[in-house]
Amino acid sequence: MRINKLSNKYRLDRKVNGKRRRTIVHTDLRTAKRILYEEQVNAYKYQYGIPMDITLKQLINEYLKNSKATKKSTTYKKDIQICNKLEKMINTDTKLSELQRNLHKIIDEQIQNILKVENKSPYTVNGFITVVKALFNKAYLWNYLPANPLKGIKKVKTEKNPRPRIFSDEEIKKILEISDYDLSILIKILIHTGLRVSELLFLEWSNVNFDSKKIIICENDIWSPKDYELREIKLQNKLEIDLKKHKNCSLSSFVIDKSCGDREKDRLYRNSDNGKYYKRYIKKLDKVLKKLGIYEKGIGFHTFRHTFASKCIMGGTSIVALAEIMGHSSTKTTMIYIHLSKEFLHDSTPDIDYDI
Repeated sequence: MRINKLSNKYRLDRKVNGKRRRTIVHTDLRTAKRILYEEQVNAYKYQYGIPMDITLKQLINEYLKNSKATKKSTTYKKDIQICNKLEKMINTDTKLSELQRNLHKIIDEQIQNILKVENKSPYTVNGFITVVKALFNKAYLWNYLPANPLKGIKKVKTEKNPRPRIFSDEEIKKILEISDYDLSILIKILIHTGLRVSELLFLEWSNVNFDSKKIIICENDIWSPKDYELREIKLQNKLEIDLKKHKNCSLSSFVIDKSCGDREKDRLYRNSDNGKYYKRYIKKLDKVLKKLGIYEKGIGFHTFRHTFASKCIMGGTSIVALAEIMGHSSTKTTMIYIHLSKEFLHDSTPDIDYDI
């Protein structure tokens, strides 16, 4: 494989499948040499079974195919949205080997554009950064690139999370008083277990063990919990009484709401993004909160989870234990519940006595 000069042009002289091929590549020697080098690299990769240089579009297609097979549907949809956004920013027919030279600069400029021109929040920008970095990390892991060209891109600084809103005992009492039976049983389970609403909607009676007083959160044929964790939660005495009564009048395999008799429909109806059952309960809760005059943006079923976690902390549960109960992959997430009053922290500090 070599470069020949023909008049004022350069051509690539090589063998393809045993046959000699000559292709005019450029009028500039430097560019022609770069093309020769790339062809030599591709020939080497082909000889030793290493993937060839591909376009950004090919990488995105492969990444989304992998995402669909390995991630939850909600995460896969976010990957699609961000990859579509990336396709509008960069010519997707560009080869990765060419793109990597200026990619860091291009993405930096786009981050500033999303922040200042589109006026998106830092959280939106960080979501974009996470997916794009993951995309090019796959290119590195799949041997399309020698390294991740976006490794040095850092996330945008965000404000510290505000203290989570929790319900007082009086508020919970009023909410339960004016809720219908279906909503009230759902709320009672949430405040006694700290479950995510998606975990509760997919909870089946087979995972409620009255003998051992445990509720088991685990994957089934139509749903998997966040991070695919398996965990057990203590069945509180008050909740046990309510659940036994509820089970006696339940004709479903699910704890909350009836089964459709079709597992695929059950999966769609119980989806916590836009499922039929989820929407129905959201409307019911919003109506109750508005009636009580405590409705505000950000308050919802997750507030009951915050309330449960706060009760655990004030009851003496350690951060490590609470992280396990809540299904947090890191105790950093659990630390947001250390928002107790100074009086409580003062009262919970024991008298320290040294024999000195």
